[in-house]
Amino acid sequence: MANSSEKVFPSLQECLSHICKTCGITQTRCPDGDHDPAWLFRGEPNCYPHTSCGMYRLITRNHAEDGKTAFFDDVIAAMVDFEGIYLEQFEDELGPEAAGFLQHYGVPTDLLDFACSLTVAASFAFDGGKQMENDGAIAVVERSRLSSFCDLLDLRKSRCERPRRQHAWAVRHRAGHATDFKHGPTVEDLGIRWYRFKKTPNDRSICCDLAQLYDTSTDSGAADMVLLLDVFVRDFLNNLTNTPSVRDQIARIRGHLVRASA
Repeated sequence: MANSSEKVFPSLQECLSHICKTCGITQTRCPDGDHDPAWLFRGEPNCYPHTSCGMYRLITRNHAEDGKTAFFDDVIAAMVDFEGIYLEQFEDELGPEAAGFLQHYGVPTDLLDFACSLTVAASFAFDGGKQMENDGAIAVVERSRLSSFCDLLDLRKSRCERPRRQHAWAVRHRAGHATDFKHGPTVEDLGIRWYRFKKTPNDRSICCDLAQLYDTSTDSGAADMVLLLDVFVRDFLNNLTNTPSVRDQIARIRGHLVRASA
């Protein structure tokens, strides 16, 4: 994994202790409020070879092997047009964090999720103890250095509960900069440190409850997303395209949000 030592920590607890010691962090849980964090963190449940935003992964995905090129091309076209045409509407209704809102409620964007809470990032990396055989990874980066190369969105100020609960920040790479946060030169420029660890049953006790982090039962934001997707389905899909695969894809996303907000 780029710029990380080959060491694999034997547990999440030991990994966090090392991060705190190396970065001078005195508490892994982030206080509520609008404090300016020195560090941002990202947790991944597997040691993926690349870390890029959802829209980039969607656009660059190799579809040749699964025979679904046409389907995914339709989806990509729809999502790109969706964000290009309707993002202004989201911004009008939801404020400047509209793209972060989309990111947190299931729509591919040009953003990457980070958190100013090390505990939250660790919880996503541990992933509730799923796939214990796979190593987890945590990225650590200085916010001030990251802001020199990327645009940062502080989603803690969002009116939606889920981003606030996750102490969420969103990172957008700027034009001309690499999109892969594990690409060697990019890692070096941003000063990102990736830490890899083994998952153990005892690590569960130091993590947040993922169900609570994802919960939308009291989150009006999920309901707003459903309403705005209704506008998208009506005005975009029905008027601008008649591709069934695109309608099915959007219906799937909408169905997920309907269940989440129920």
